[in-house]
Amino acid sequence: MAGESVGACSTCYHLLSNRPEMEAVRGAILISGTCLSPFGFSSNSSARADAFAVGRKLGLELDESSNHTSATLLELFQSIPVSSLFRTAGR
Repeated sequence: MAGESVGACSTCYHLLSNRPEMEAVRGAILISGTCLSPFGFSSNSSARADAFAVGRKLGLELDESSNHTSATLLELFQSIPVSSLFRTAGR
């Protein structure tokens, strides 16, 4: 298992997890990032704002202050084809 930058943060979090799937992993390569990197975590409010910003980039009509909840946003994300997510990520 390996990761670079934010991927290294994710890899580090996987190593710290106690999920049964991780029992097969014996080590990892972390390149330019760890669980303690400032870009590897954020506050709940910052993460929520970022998620809503991604939703808006995907063309979803979202307003954090209205009746759109995180659960509503999750449902919207789950309804979007993966190909749309990849296209948007490439912008």
